[in-house]
Amino acid sequence: MEEQNNQTAAATPSAIVPAEELERASRALAEKYKIDSAFVRVGVLSRILGLAAPTIYAAMKTGRFPIPHRKVGSTPLVKLDDLARWYCAEDLSRAPSSARPDGEAHKPGVIDEIAKAKLVKTVLRELRGERE
Repeated sequence: MEEQNNQTAAATPSAIVPAEELERASRALAEKYKIDSAFVRVGVLSRILGLAAPTIYAAMKTGRFPIPHRKVGSTPLVKLDDLARWYCAEDLSRAPSSARPDGEAHKPGVIDEIAKAKLVKTVLRELRGERE
């Protein structure tokens, strides 16, 4: 199968993610969303991000999707490791002493609602072409 890379420089997180955090995030995503492959299809990505599949397809097509992706044949895919790396890079951008609203300390690499909301906000901002 032919693999076509559709990554953009803006989509690649600049933070260096420790390998153990990346592995922990990958396992958490795979377990929570029943991912049994190295690649995540748009349907599953839609459930993870809380965005409609057509929104994700449109963002990928226009090059505004913030997570690296590639096309295999005509199917756009995101590597699970890329999704985990993106999540962890967003996670590392938070202040290390930040606490969650429920008072618990934040545990890096664990998928939570705060990280999911931030991911969705970033995707929507990218779709609108806004900058921080």
